[in-house]
Amino acid sequence: MKALKNVFKILAIILTFGALALYFFDFAAVGLSTLGKAVGIKGIDLAFGGEIKANGEVLTAALAKSTFYLLSFLLTIFSAALAIFGIKKNGSSVASVIFSLLTGIMLTTYVAGGSQYVDTQGLRGVISVDMTKWAWIAVALVFAGAVFTVLGILAGDKAKVNEEGGKTLPKRVIRFVKDYIGEIKKITWPKVSAATKNTIVVIVISVVIGAFVWLLDLGLSYFIDWALK
Repeated sequence: MKALKNVFKILAIILTFGALALYFFDFAAVGLSTLGKAVGIKGIDLAFGGEIKANGEVLTAALAKSTFYLLSFLLTIFSAALAIFGIKKNGSSVASVIFSLLTGIMLTTYVAGGSQYVDTQGLRGVISVDMTKWAWIAVALVFAGAVFTVLGILAGDKAKVNEEGGKTLPKRVIRFVKDYIGEIKKITWPKVSAATKNTIVVIVISVVIGAFVWLLDLGLSYFIDWALK
């Protein structure tokens, strides 16, 4: 199981770095009426801005960077770094899963949104903005990295249980949920009439205190004005 854990975690690292590498491929294809064809824009250019060229000609001096893609790029870097640390520290693996899922959700939103998240103000004659297959592959790799990281965590936990005994992580989670539901059932909820009465009391007290503070503030204001005259 330990060997399998390392295999899963190494695959997670490879997949996450693969997603990072795809930022250097065309993420968007922008159709330009001035050229009569589409121009590719790399994911890294969407994140940081840069020159867009076609046939050796610079079409825009500086493509405005997208804060959305910049954030997803940085989160992918964090996911990759945490995946590496996760080989030794299980806590880093958990953090890597969280960052990977967050990155995957964000990136899916941006890629699905297409032109909404691609700043083309520096380009003239834009007639279409289409996201390429590389952008979607990057999304898939990010999620795949999260899946293999989870498998690595489960394999490592299983190996630990085999050595030390006890329950596996899924069983501990199920037990926690059952205990939580059991505690919730023990709660005595107030009746509607009691809840309504308590709510009215809280509102009345809040109004009274608010009115008192307002009158006190008003009085102090008049006193200060009188004292300064």
